[in-house]
Amino acid sequence: MENVNIKLFDKREKFEMYENGNIEYGFLKKPTIFKTKYGEIEFNKCVKFYENGNVKGGIINKPTILKINQGEMTCKNYTEFYENGNIKSSYINESATLQTKKYGAIKVYCCILFYQNGVIQEVCLAKPKIFKTKYGEIEAECIIDFHENGVISTIYLHSPITIKNDLYDITFKSFIKFNNDSNIAFKF
Repeated sequence: MENVNIKLFDKREKFEMYENGNIEYGFLKKPTIFKTKYGEIEFNKCVKFYENGNVKGGIINKPTILKINQGEMTCKNYTEFYENGNIKSSYINESATLQTKKYGAIKVYCCILFYQNGVIQEVCLAKPKIFKTKYGEIEAECIIDFHENGVISTIYLHSPITIKNDLYDITFKSFIKFNNDSNIAFKF
């Protein structure tokens, strides 16, 4: 990453630098474009950097389309990145349809979180969605979490569901947690 010009920042506001001379964070004098793994993004107000010069996060000046492995999303407000340049989290401006390897298309809105490897970690669903699991179809209400391997971690239920097998009948009222092997995570 190229060195960021210190003249872009308002020194009257809080401003920090790393020992190597790179900017850690500061407040911009005016909206400014910085290069990221996803192209050029215009940030406004506060922006943070890693010691290597990569953008760590900042307030996006205007809705910006980012092309990610799962599709496109229009980011707004505060967006964060990992040190390797992959997106960490963002608020999206409008609902987006993202593709998952295991569950197909998911329509999301509001906030989305990613693991460092680019796999979706957590999303807010734009509307209830049915997910096919080894226990049958389960309808998710508003938020769904995933393990780093892409398997559902927690599913927040649209309505109570009873899961039956030869050993038990268990009714889940608000959410179900899963291990990373897709089995229900029972804790006794």
